[in-house]
Amino acid sequence: MWDLQLARLGAQITAARADIVSKLRPHVDRYYRELSNGSLMARIDYRANASQGHFELPTPENLSDAESIAAIEKHEGELADADFAEVRLIAELSERREAEMQRGVNLVGPHRDDLALTLGSLPARGYASHGESWSYALALKLAAWEILRADVSGEWAEDGEPILILDDVFSELDAGRRERLAGIVSRAGQVFVTVAVGSELPEGLNGQRLHVADGKMSLRVEGVADA
Repeated sequence: MWDLQLARLGAQITAARADIVSKLRPHVDRYYRELSNGSLMARIDYRANASQGHFELPTPENLSDAESIAAIEKHEGELADADFAEVRLIAELSERREAEMQRGVNLVGPHRDDLALTLGSLPARGYASHGESWSYALALKLAAWEILRADVSGEWAEDGEPILILDDVFSELDAGRRERLAGIVSRAGQVFVTVAVGSELPEGLNGQRLHVADGKMSLRVEGVADA
């Protein structure tokens, strides 16, 4: 009884994740290349627990192989079908029940899912530099923002333009990445940016600036020197 409920609800999560990862992927790569001004591919893939024993993601160095890419896309399409994912989860729950009881932990379900993050021919985790890691994190955030901008369901907002929030990210970027991020930000309709040091904001990033100090907030007008 419980297995069937877990499989049914878990399959809905699995299907939604497979769908959103496939939609995020091209935006992640595009924004990473724009931020880094480089040619390395940034790729995200869904490592679904429901697929264990049935499908193994190719190694990072093989992700440029057309056959491997086709296999991933086929598998993602299958997982995006909640009925397919439910059948997989039911089978896994049955197969691993004894192991779960012996170990006292849940080994099957969407809580065991993960994302595979690739940069070029290497896994991003453990190999990406500080700047590359921040570019990747920003690319993920910007990709999600892009998906929300394109959403016309009306489920989350009426005007179709989400607020892009960047909390103290410029301090983690070199000058080149700051300028390129500012260029992306300038294309957004609504943006909220925070920095601890005003000089970290690129000069071309215009807009109202609110200064917070000693528990007080004041409006700073561009082009007017601070008092």
